Amino acid sequence: MGPGRFVAAFKKSVAFYVNDLILNVIALGDVILLAFFLGAEDLGIYFICSRIAVLMNVFLTLVSSHNSPALAKLIVNGEHSVSIEIMSLTSKMLSFISVPLVFLVIVFSADLLLFWDVDERYGLVLEILFLGRFFNVLTGNVGKYLIYSEKRRIEVLNNTISFTLMILLIAGLVPWYGIIGAAVANSLGLIVLNIVKYVEFKTFFSSGYIGITQIYYTVLLAFSYCLFKLVGDSLNPVVLSLVFLVFYLGLTVSIAKRDIINYLNLINAHKKTVLVE
Repeated sequence: MGPGRFVAAFKKSVAFYVNDLILNVIALGDVILLAFFLGAEDLGIYFICSRIAVLMNVFLTLVSSHNSPALAKLIVNGEHSVSIEIMSLTSKMLSFISVPLVFLVIVFSADLLLFWDVDERYGLVLEILFLGRFFNVLTGNVGKYLIYSEKRRIEVLNNTISFTLMILLIAGLVPWYGIIGAAVANSLGLIVLNIVKYVEFKTFFSSGYIGITQIYYTVLLAFSYCLFKLVGDSLNPVVLSLVFLVFYLGLTVSIAKRDIINYLNLINAHKKTVLVE
């Protein structure tokens, strides 16, 4: 490798490392900042709730790890139509999985917190954090797409602004609303960041990947959440969860099956393998 190619490769790598550094700072930065506003008990409760909420990122990480090689290859080769289709199918699959997860956490939030000896009245904190992360999952790995597609500086700037926004939201909400304000600051920061990234994506590539399917899943989640708040106290949570899962799968499984097969076909097409439904 000549000096010129080495310098070019180094410049590309720097954005990856800087971006990862900022993301790691953001991941724990809220807890560090909250130490200036919350007492030890509330800070500990928030930390427990935020770590439970990280469960939402597990599916995003798994799917992202699976499609990253194919996605990176397509983007580098300029095949954006196919790569955007992968982004769309990824978002649909993650939304399908995340809706029941969020609903179950909402139903059993008190039980989850009692497992860590946290009073059930803090269940709202957990709910707010999970709802915020649902929007993070909805947009999929849009940040990684920006990194792969020569928009590295934009992504670094996005996350820098996100960190600044987190500081402002915490400083503005937590002194007045305590631990609830901390949860709102965390979720609102995620929602705003992902909306900005998605708008940038549509601007740069003249195409979007969130459509009627993701909206459908989101409406089902919103309807289920409202219904639970209205009648949840009068029903056994296990029975309520089973009824929800039966109706949810009945309304979505055929759509999800199609999307999963299409996703695997696209990924495996680069291995000369196509699945047959």
